[in-house]
Amino acid sequence: MITTHTNADFDGLASLICAGKLYPSAIKCLSGSVCSNVKAFLERYPQGILKSHSVKLETIERLILVDTREKHRIGKFGQIADKIPLHIYDHHPSQQDDLSGEKEEIREEGATITILLQDLRKKDISITKEEATLFALGIYEDTGSLLFPTTRHSDIDCLSWLLKHGADLSIVSEYLEHRLTKPHLLLLSDLLKSSKLHKIRGIDVVFASVTTKEYIEDLASVVHQLMDIERYKVLFCFIKTKECIHIIARSRAEEIGVGSILSDFGGGGHPQAGSATVKNGDLTRIKKIVLANLKIGERNLSFLIEKRLPKWMREIISISSRLCTETRVYLVGGFVRDLILNRENLDLDLVVTGDGIEFAKKVSSFLPNSCITSHHRFGTAQITLENKGKIDIAGARKEAYTKPGALPEVSPASLKSDLMRRDFTINTLAVSINHQDFGRLINFYGGTTDIQNRIVRILHPKSFLDDPTRIFRAVRFSSRFSFALDAETEKRARDITKEGLKHISYERLRNELILILSDEYPENALNRLADLGALGFIWGGLRLQKNIFSKIHEELFHIALFLPQIETWILWFLALISKLNKDETTEVVKRLRFCSRVRKKVLEAKSSSSEILKFLQRKKVKNSTVYKRLINLSDETLIFILAKTKSLLVKKRIHLFFATLRKEKVYLTGDDLISMGLKPGPKFRAVLNELLCQHLDGRIKTKEDELRFIQKLLRYANG
Repeated sequence: MITTHTNADFDGLASLICAGKLYPSAIKCLSGSVCSNVKAFLERYPQGILKSHSVKLETIERLILVDTREKHRIGKFGQIADKIPLHIYDHHPSQQDDLSGEKEEIREEGATITILLQDLRKKDISITKEEATLFALGIYEDTGSLLFPTTRHSDIDCLSWLLKHGADLSIVSEYLEHRLTKPHLLLLSDLLKSSKLHKIRGIDVVFASVTTKEYIEDLASVVHQLMDIERYKVLFCFIKTKECIHIIARSRAEEIGVGSILSDFGGGGHPQAGSATVKNGDLTRIKKIVLANLKIGERNLSFLIEKRLPKWMREIISISSRLCTETRVYLVGGFVRDLILNRENLDLDLVVTGDGIEFAKKVSSFLPNSCITSHHRFGTAQITLENKGKIDIAGARKEAYTKPGALPEVSPASLKSDLMRRDFTINTLAVSINHQDFGRLINFYGGTTDIQNRIVRILHPKSFLDDPTRIFRAVRFSSRFSFALDAETEKRARDITKEGLKHISYERLRNELILILSDEYPENALNRLADLGALGFIWGGLRLQKNIFSKIHEELFHIALFLPQIETWILWFLALISKLNKDETTEVVKRLRFCSRVRKKVLEAKSSSSEILKFLQRKKVKNSTVYKRLINLSDETLIFILAKTKSLLVKKRIHLFFATLRKEKVYLTGDDLISMGLKPGPKFRAVLNELLCQHLDGRIKTKEDELRFIQKLLRYANG
């Protein structure tokens, strides 16, 4: 079976007929509708082509695709395209979801018919005058009458050969001439009136949009006339009907290729011409997405990869790029978001259109001392590197939720479907690292627009219902990036918190809470969660005490020089629950299932802080006594006490402990004590501790002082 893309143009039709001469036993079939001028041509010159509805898929043993390799553009044949032998002839630029075949003739010619004619001429297959005319129509149309920059010498050579074989240029002119009807003229007038100029990288780009009640055939002819009348460099026309929005674009600027931009809407085309149809779309939002994509610049982020990523990470990306010979690999999600925002993110996130675990094994084999962990249920793997960096690699997949809050069931899918399952538009971006289009930004869902407008937006109305923990993530991103929740996202969040969070396990709530508390200023996000009604699911009636947060910030600033790495999120958790009593704290810690280490720190801080405060407020307390009382407490507990007290004496003693007391060391060692005649045993520790206390209280300062002190102890012990 030979077929071409839906809404077939003359290059598609010509390639279909020409492929029929190369595959004489194959059946020729249209996958869907055709352009209006092609329809008129077929009415006058029937080609014996079947319609797809008359074909049973199970009867097809091999599929030959011409002028396309996009699964979503071949109608019902997409159901079997990746299940049977496939031959492909195409001249379009690569797209992320392209099909691959056992035979591929893919070259950058001005038209696909040129590729097929080259094979036809090599095999010395004869053609009729009518076929020569149709083939010439295909070349003329897709090269803009040989004026598009994509026109190649081979296109002109094939056209010359066709003329020698009887191609009738008067018929070519007749069917490529754009004759406007009354509806076309009215549409053209409205488009002219709505035209708005944008300056993109120094190039004039015009947006024109209209809303019409009825669909008008051959919209491309109107756009063609508009380009000719106004001599625009780049033109995007948005035509909204009852059912959908049609986007048709033309470009005379080599710097801006319109086909790849419209591929993000499920369309496609060439750098000079492209189109897409969006169902149930919002016209204003679609225009914003297109404009944002144009402003990105070639929509290629290879310069950011080179400029903003460390060398070791660029090397891993290079390795992954070299290995993707049989699949396609992309940087995805939050990593791409942070790359655009210029925020450090050292955890690479890759998606593979194939087996993610097997690809991860290949990558890991090139990384010395790396460790790989696989999760077969989700088709994912994580590589931990020698420098503690991480690489998450997953096969492209889609998810289905059996009930709210449940972990999803996953199955293999396209990149577009994989990105659709994510939480927010700003996390749906992808960057190709395949050698043929390295660095190309893929933006199906308007992520760049929302990044520019500083918006957190869910992808679909059921997003929070599928996974209510996304409410915590929405708030976290909003706070971290100073973004706003869009109105619909906020409304859905408020609606779902009434019921949805009770379906989520406390472990998942805990993990999301820790991520929020790990930010430098988590109180903004916590306030937002409280406003949305989500904090109550951690503990009913939980309220933020702003004063304790500000005091912790103040204390962290003062003692930053004295502290090693501490888990600041535990401090913020203590601040969050500061008004809970001991029993309530115990219950919350139990409910959230913290590990024993965290549980110990939290309960210690809550149970001992009052007692420690009273102790430190005593007027006469030796430094050694302070040391003994504080040395076994966590840093988080001590900072929590600092934030809770107004006592200058308490603050002074804790600061002294951090800055000096706990750093004090004795000079003598166990070997020194043995050489002085002491026998090893439990008393060793007691002796060394006593030496330390003497240092802390200022009674001894040097090694000689220590020696004299030990000698005095020995004389006293010997009577």
